[in-house]
Amino acid sequence: AAQAAGPDAWYARLPAGEPPEPAAGPGTTRVQLRFPSGQRVVRRFALADRVAAVFQLLKATVPGAADAVPEVLFLGARLADRVDQTIEAAGLVNASLVVDV
Repeated sequence: AAQAAGPDAWYARLPAGEPPEPAAGPGTTRVQLRFPSGQRVVRRFALADRVAAVFQLLKATVPGAADAVPEVLFLGARLADRVDQTIEAAGLVNASLVVDV
C-alpha cells in the first residue's frame, strides 16, 4: 500500500479501532467531546496519551470521520496542530472539545 503523504498523513496512519480507555485513577483525565448535533461524549484518557488518541477515537466512532480529519477545537485552537503532544502537555485535563465533522 502506498504510504499516505501530505499534511493529513498522520491521520491515515492512526490505528483502526478505539484506543483503550484507562481505568479511573491518578494519571488519567476526562475529556468531553461536543458535537454539532448537541451530543456530548465523555471519555477517559491517560495524561501520557498523545492527543492523536482523541482523533483515533473519532476516526473509529464518528461517521464521516473515517476518511477525513475532523476539525477539533480547544479554546479556539486547532487540536490537529498538537497531535504529538500528550494530553497533559496540550492542556486537555478535564477539557471540553468542540468537534466539527
